Amino acid sequence: MKIVVRIVQFLFAAVFIFSGLAKCVDPAGTSIKVTEYLQYFGFGMLTDLSMGIAWLLCIVEFICGVNILLGHARHLTLVVSTLLLLLFTPLTLWLALTDAISECGCFGDAVHLTNWQTFGKNLILIVMLALLWTKSELMYRLMGRTFYVFYSYCALGLAVWLCWMGSWREPFIDFRPFTPGTNLKEAVMGEGQEQTTDSDSEWVCIYQRNGVRQEFSLDSLPDEAEGWEFVETIERHADGKVSDDRSKAEPKHIDFFVKTADGEVITDELLSRPGYTLLLLSHSLDKASQHDIDRIELLSEYAGDNDYGFLCLTARDEKQLERWKFNTGAEYPFVFTDASIIETMCRSNPAVMLLRDGVICWKTPLSRLDAEGLTSGKLNEQTSGDIEEINYHNRILLVLFLLFAPFFLFLLVEIVQFLHKQTLINNSKKMRKKIVAGNWKMNTTLQEGIALAEGLKEALAGKKVNCDVVVCTPFISVASVVKAVEGSVIGVGAEDCSAHEKGAYTGEVAANMIASTGAKYVILGHSERRQYHGENNELLVAKLQQALANGLTPIFCVGEVKEERVNGTYKEVIEGQMEALYTLSAEDFAKCVVAYEPVWAIGTGLTATSEQAEEVHAFIRASIAKKYDAAVADNTSILYGGSCKGSNAPELFAQPDIDGGLIGGAALKVDTFMPIIEAWK
Repeated sequence: MKIVVRIVQFLFAAVFIFSGLAKCVDPAGTSIKVTEYLQYFGFGMLTDLSMGIAWLLCIVEFICGVNILLGHARHLTLVVSTLLLLLFTPLTLWLALTDAISECGCFGDAVHLTNWQTFGKNLILIVMLALLWTKSELMYRLMGRTFYVFYSYCALGLAVWLCWMGSWREPFIDFRPFTPGTNLKEAVMGEGQEQTTDSDSEWVCIYQRNGVRQEFSLDSLPDEAEGWEFVETIERHADGKVSDDRSKAEPKHIDFFVKTADGEVITDELLSRPGYTLLLLSHSLDKASQHDIDRIELLSEYAGDNDYGFLCLTARDEKQLERWKFNTGAEYPFVFTDASIIETMCRSNPAVMLLRDGVICWKTPLSRLDAEGLTSGKLNEQTSGDIEEINYHNRILLVLFLLFAPFFLFLLVEIVQFLHKQTLINNSKKMRKKIVAGNWKMNTTLQEGIALAEGLKEALAGKKVNCDVVVCTPFISVASVVKAVEGSVIGVGAEDCSAHEKGAYTGEVAANMIASTGAKYVILGHSERRQYHGENNELLVAKLQQALANGLTPIFCVGEVKEERVNGTYKEVIEGQMEALYTLSAEDFAKCVVAYEPVWAIGTGLTATSEQAEEVHAFIRASIAKKYDAAVADNTSILYGGSCKGSNAPELFAQPDIDGGLIGGAALKVDTFMPIIEAWK
């Protein structure tokens, strides 16, 4: 099931990412579709918001796909995806049943689907989405949150950049048929064909109004101001049938026609004109910018001086035309076609397109045209007269690169950080303290303790010691042992401390009292304190705070009893005991030493094997890394405290995660304690 869920996850993400990107490269096209929907459903007053709605739809769909792919923000993303599908699936069903709008535009101009195909696609997505909802916990999470945040901003930047290009310039990747290099005559009528009518067939235009379609001949086209919207042109034969195989006669059929003010169709005349023709394109003269009127006049005069054609191709609307002429003083000729055709030719308003022998050389928003440079010489003597070379395959590859480059960039950064961290870890392993600490427990009188300390001092004198040596004594011996080992490598600690700073706590010994003796260590959380005195995490947290506040190094003990070892819950038990330490900041935690003591191996003669001990030590270190980070974990000394003797110490200390021992009975005699210290070669 996990594999199925992840396959569905990636397929669902791929559809949303592709659909979002296809719209992002041409938000103006999406805006046109949004306008169609708004007008059809009676929300024409909102058409001014269509571009904003298009941007929102493009970016939201794309980011949803990215989130599904990465497996982050699952709940929010699934909610948004569900809302999108709940909105558009019934809509596409309605479109499929009524054919009120010829195409939903779900993949922009990149892929054209019928309304029924779109509805089927949405049904499949709903099934996939239902599986992701029910099994969201099985979705794959690609990398961590840091990468997700980084990639989300990169993806959002890509989407916004593509939308900006498509809104104020031309689509970065143009899937429309009016691209530079297109032979319009061949594309419109088929090579060697003319757009004329005869006794066998005629070309007719399909328009729709209020969801009702109607055919019009080319010489009696309806007025768009009356609400008619162009759909397509078709070839109808004398028997009433429509050509169903355009590929034979029209390899790249484009719905395109041009009429004069008198209604004369001049498409063939325009496309057959030799030499250069400049077309000023405006799908709506009322919405066209009038800031560049001087450029238009310059182009018109330049065309007339050089015998180039110059026409303004716009939608037929007499009122708009009169206002434009009045405001701009235009005297150049106007010809007409459907507004949707002009919007397909060029998204900008107004725009300029250059034709040479019926072939598109280039097109550009008027505001970006270097009119002075263009008119400085004849077109055939400058590069402006050549067909613009646009490699859309390379642009597609660039978008894919920008889509996936953050993965590789982040991976490279991660590798560098990993190598750096490994270097720090390796250095920390060399620097990590090796400690052999003796826990005398409730043994030795004052005099016996002093004698034991002096004997250990004498045994270590003049020897190279490869670890820190610590003895933790009963409270009555701490101050005296500190004096006895003065001048040696031996550190001194207590076996416990109070959770209170001071006060009426008879029998308790405060951490500041221990520190006042010169002692540097204190054992906390020993299994015997947990077992016989009921110490829990809450109490141990208070003791830790007191010890650290007074400059003592806590040796914090954790470990499981035999039953917990047998039933396999020992890791959960140990991690639960570590929670007391995990209340500390990373800075305070770094001042602590951890001791693992399998309770079943203390004073029983049983000893955990080196493999068993190493397994738990590695688990503790991994737990620390999970709570803090690898650097903190690798700098933490972890001691083994379970019947460690001179005979097994070398094997135990050879394990990579065992940094020494907390020694019990063997620490009560110099001749049994010294072999353990000397195990560190």
